[in-house]
Amino acid sequence: MLYCYNFRMEIKELLDSFACFLVTNKGYSKKTVRAYTGDLKIFFEYLNRLQIKSPFSNEVTPLLLRRFIAYQSTLKLHPRTIARRIAALKSFYRWAKKNGLINTNPAQSLSSPKLPSSLPSFLSEPEVERLFESFKPSTPGEYRNYLLFKLVYGLGLRISEALELKTDSYNPRSGTVIVSGKGNKQRIVPLPARLKEELDFYLRELRQQICSPGSSYLFPGAKEKPLSDTAARKILRKMMLKAGLAAKISPHSLRHSLATHLLARGVDIRIVQEILGHASLRTTQIYTHTDRSWLQKVYLKTHPRS
Repeated sequence: MLYCYNFRMEIKELLDSFACFLVTNKGYSKKTVRAYTGDLKIFFEYLNRLQIKSPFSNEVTPLLLRRFIAYQSTLKLHPRTIARRIAALKSFYRWAKKNGLINTNPAQSLSSPKLPSSLPSFLSEPEVERLFESFKPSTPGEYRNYLLFKLVYGLGLRISEALELKTDSYNPRSGTVIVSGKGNKQRIVPLPARLKEELDFYLRELRQQICSPGSSYLFPGAKEKPLSDTAARKILRKMMLKAGLAAKISPHSLRHSLATHLLARGVDIRIVQEILGHASLRTTQIYTHTDRSWLQKVYLKTHPRS
């Protein structure tokens, strides 16, 4: 599909069209789309200071883009922020070329900086137990919060995946949940028996007390929308402090924790890959560096001479 464009198009309209493409065609999360469009706004402001009226002007060359990135580097931004801005520019100009807005892609030759390798933060199994014991839910809303993070950990979900779950994502007969991940790729994840009992209880007794009649979300928030990402992070931070655990742990850390615990218990790494919805096994292999004891256990258990 070609996008009609003239140089008088408002920047907002241009960004809205690009954002729609990222969501519809690429399956990017709302958080990623906001970050990309925010990066592009910064770039457009840079062009405006140079009195370049359009991002599709012939004045926007590979050299200019490299100068923009170099300027961003002087702001002492985190390398991941710089890398994301480069990714946003590359994605934007690929989209523009594909839709006939430009003849050549000035961002094609941009290269991302080498990012520092960092191991994901995670909780030990006793710490996970302490966290969930600290919830002690006494109201339907508190139980919703408790169960949200039980699913994030229990199924290894991204927080965005958990918040977007709808009631029909869950099949009570098979005890499975259909999860829509990155790129709208779906995976089916089985529920542990105890977690299934808790989810069944929540749906049968509590959810209807906290949601609007038209809401289809498993974890409803205001009106017919799901609980917000910001609210979820605040809830987890509060419960981490209550449990006497590191407040820097994020919802994503619970996902990391499950991966680490499964590997430590000897679960095949390809099964962990399927559960987490990783497109590449290399992504899952990050967790093999967080706790090497699992490797020794599996090696000794499966070695033919053991």
